[in-house]
Amino acid sequence: MADRDAVHGTTAAPEDDFGRRLAVFAADLKALRIERGNLPLREIARRAPRHRPLSAAAVSETLNGKRLPRLDFLMALVRTLLAHDYEGRPHPLGRDDPSLEVWRMRWRDLELLRTAQPTAARRPAAPKPDLDRPVPAPAVAATSPAPAPVSALATARAAATDASAARLLLGEQSYGARSLAFSPDGKILATVNDDPLVRLWHAATGEPAGAPLTGHGDGVRCVAFSPDGRLLATAGRDWAVRLWDPRTGAPVGEPFAENGRTLWTLAFSPDGSLLATGGRDRTVRLWDPVTRKPVGAPLAGHTGGVEAVAFSPDGRLLASGGSGATVRLWRADGGEPEGEPLIGHSGEIRALAFSPDSRLLASGGWDGTVRLWDPCSGEPIGDPLTGHRNAVRGLSFSPDGRLLVSVSMDRTVRLWDPVSRGPFGPPLTRHACSFRAVGFSPDGRFFAAGGDDKPVGLWATADLAEIPVRGS
Repeated sequence: MADRDAVHGTTAAPEDDFGRRLAVFAADLKALRIERGNLPLREIARRAPRHRPLSAAAVSETLNGKRLPRLDFLMALVRTLLAHDYEGRPHPLGRDDPSLEVWRMRWRDLELLRTAQPTAARRPAAPKPDLDRPVPAPAVAATSPAPAPVSALATARAAATDASAARLLLGEQSYGARSLAFSPDGKILATVNDDPLVRLWHAATGEPAGAPLTGHGDGVRCVAFSPDGRLLATAGRDWAVRLWDPRTGAPVGEPFAENGRTLWTLAFSPDGSLLATGGRDRTVRLWDPVTRKPVGAPLAGHTGGVEAVAFSPDGRLLASGGSGATVRLWRADGGEPEGEPLIGHSGEIRALAFSPDSRLLASGGWDGTVRLWDPCSGEPIGDPLTGHRNAVRGLSFSPDGRLLVSVSMDRTVRLWDPVSRGPFGPPLTRHACSFRAVGFSPDGRFFAAGGDDKPVGLWATADLAEIPVRGS
């Protein structure tokens, strides 16, 4: 391969070094394509793995060095190119084949270099806002237009009172989010996007809070802060749960896992004494984050992989959902089932969220609906919330419980009133992004949403005076 040391160099790089090294990387991918028969772009797309389709246009961009692709895209492309030998005979590769490791390492080094570039080199300066312009009405009111981008969170708060402005929080360097979490004090936002890096951002400025955290051997799928903010937990395709000190970025103890399968979701209990994980092995496991040892036996009963877990804020219940299209409730203090499974979705469960008072449980699924449940009785509350046209991948209640936000692969963000069980204003669409994660800031004034390889966005919530008060 051409000039491989140019990718693995350890000395400080000039601002244009990323572009040069990306060009070398793309040239090596082109060479690999030629070595394997110089397949047409459409044939590469046709041969791509079912779980990770490759469009001819995206392959062309990657081979021409237009941008650094996501890791899962790159690995699917390399596996496709290597899936036949030099004579065109099938030669399938497993995900852990040693010949893929060099490409993972090169991608990691490029991504670290890309995110280390000065901010000015990564994104253009935003235009200054016109502070003399009259302040518009909050966009979450039912008749308001979708929010427009603004330049910075500080500007949004200063101009303020447009409490529903949306902006690019992390810019192009954020590169999307499969999972995200605010720290309890609201100062840090953590994002992961199915690559080995864990990224921390200053929520007030959108700037990186240090270098990405490295240590995972494969894509990270989920992230959560402990309630006291002293721990950050991550897990994913390398089957391991890792704990970090978010203040220093240092790992806390050794990684731990027991199931030997990909982990898709995790959550801390409200008192921080338990960490729940779920994944491909169809069980939920409870861990002591101090000792990093399992607590009790695995919680079994799901018929497919577990995609979402959530503790009730009162600490009494743990909810889990996944491929079996059912939600299960467990006693958090012993792991015993709490009532019968909640049945209503027609597709797998991808998102769960409890209201702050623990009286509501929201579930979102592949069927594009959001359902509300009474977790005490296990009964549904009202009809499903409909409007999304594709899978609902993320849910979050505002800290006061008066708003529920959902995000979907239909590229929209929707706000709901959980009391009236109706939409709260029109859907918000920021860019062509299949959303996969959402979360409210602890003060409830903003929520972040991200997905795919587009920048993570931040929206201000409504002026709370516009939201109906319970019982009114």
